[in-house]
Amino acid sequence: MYLNYIQVNGQILGAAEYDNTFGWDNKHVGARILLSKEFLVQRVKSLHDYKGHSDNFVCSLIPGAGSSSAQYTPGGLLFKMSDSNMQYVTSTSFLL
Repeated sequence: MYLNYIQVNGQILGAAEYDNTFGWDNKHVGARILLSKEFLVQRVKSLHDYKGHSDNFVCSLIPGAGSSSAQYTPGGLLFKMSDSNMQYVTSTSFLL
């Protein structure tokens, strides 16, 4: 039921938008990663775009990757935002 809703309304709900932050207020990246898992495991072809977004997000966090845009502290901790950085680091670690 929910999967059908996403397949029909994905573009209206922002499937084509790019998010580079996952946190308590923005769960889009997490939803996209779950949907990309459905694409990979269940072979749901209509969810292919979500896999692309998920790949881009994960690659943006990997140091040295061509599309890496993440910043790290001198100690190696991911640095996303100056206010409440640990919120973003903690939530993002669950996606990796």
